[in-house]
Amino acid sequence: MTSLSSKEVLRAVNPVLRSWVAYFRYGVSKQTFSYLGWYAWRRMTLWIRCKHPRMT
Repeated sequence: MTSLSSKEVLRAVNPVLRSWVAYFRYGVSKQTFSYLGWYAWRRMTLWIRCKHPRMT
């Protein structure tokens, strides 16, 4: 997916994140959403690093 723009990647990821939020809304929300936020942030930083390998 490194050939896609960040806008396209976020449009693809957004429905998945929304469905996870809807699924976990009634459970242990704080811990789940905290992990989900961390995981999404980590994956996006890894994607950016793959897309721009020389950037620090």
